[in-house]
Amino acid sequence: MIPEPFLLFGLGLILVAIPVINATFQGRKMSTQQTKKKDSDKEGMPMWFHKTKLGTFWIVESEESHQYYLGFDEDSIGCYQRLEDAIRDIKDKETGNLRWDESRNVAIPEDVVHQWDEGEPENWNKV
Repeated sequence: MIPEPFLLFGLGLILVAIPVINATFQGRKMSTQQTKKKDSDKEGMPMWFHKTKLGTFWIVESEESHQYYLGFDEDSIGCYQRLEDAIRDIKDKETGNLRWDESRNVAIPEDVVHQWDEGEPENWNKV
């Protein structure tokens, strides 16, 4: 018996959507926690950002799971085990954010710790 194409499509969509949705909510949660903790404790979860002409990338490191949550403006776009993997997706334009992935001639520094700004940006929209 051969499964229906729509059933296979639906199953594939679910298998892809669940991790993406989970990463989205985790990233937003991490960003919110970072904002709250930053006000009360300067030793909070590390957060870096880099502003481009298209928007602001941000990365938050979870102290509990030691994972890195990558976001672009208000959207969380991925969860990574290694910081280098997040940067690779940005450089290779494989973030899943169409505005970034289809852009040209926009460079981003690879050394997050030394070339990105630390903390949360005061104004997300201005470069």
